[in-house]
Amino acid sequence: MNSASALKLAVLAGAATSLGALPVYCINSVSPGIMALVLGLAAGVMITVSVFDLIIPVASEHGVTECAAATSLGFALCIIGLRWCHPSREKQMADKELDLAVSGKKNFKAREWELSLVMMFTLMAHNFPEGLAVAATSLSSEKLGIEVATAVAVHNIPEGLTIAIPFFSATGNRHRAFAMATLSGISEPLGAAVSLLFLQPFLESHPEYVGYTSACVGGIMTAVSVKELLPQAMSYGYPIHLIMGLIIGSLVIFFTMSFGV
Repeated sequence: MNSASALKLAVLAGAATSLGALPVYCINSVSPGIMALVLGLAAGVMITVSVFDLIIPVASEHGVTECAAATSLGFALCIIGLRWCHPSREKQMADKELDLAVSGKKNFKAREWELSLVMMFTLMAHNFPEGLAVAATSLSSEKLGIEVATAVAVHNIPEGLTIAIPFFSATGNRHRAFAMATLSGISEPLGAAVSLLFLQPFLESHPEYVGYTSACVGGIMTAVSVKELLPQAMSYGYPIHLIMGLIIGSLVIFFTMSFGV
């Protein structure tokens, strides 16, 4: 796949954030059960793609030890980045409860706005390496590029919703909420552009590292699922919806694999 096509895939994956924000124009809240289902779906897609299309093929071609090292590197870097760029969910919820109890509704709204901004910049930070992942896998295989972009797009939809709804709750402005969600997705093609500018020349001169890059991307996607998507989905208190989402997401990928997609 050429650079222009890889960049288009990243743009489409990032645009899914805007798609997820569209319901802000017609609803005031989203059912926790639906959020758990959608996030579980995204996690199922990402984990299945990571394991069966990225990690296992690399292990078969380059060896288990090398693949495990590359996967662990991607997983560790992603976990470190996520821990660095935002506070824990427990701390965020404790701060919201404290503000509501001590300062009343007005200060709670201000804090809600602040936390919405934190969430937006956090998602921008983790969308950036996802753009890298889309571009990197697209350069090695058109099939993998499409699958990774699809997985990223699926989980960007609930991300857009989780940004737009809190912004709308804090401001009452639907257009601003939609714009903020859209802004968070812009870092996706930016990450892809960086990958194409700096990673592509390296991979072209060192093709033996293409497989290791794919395994590293698999580690990143698995880390996002384990550290972000699944805990957030479980926090809604609908484990059956979460499990259904995981199963459906995995079956969708297995179905597409059976047809060689």
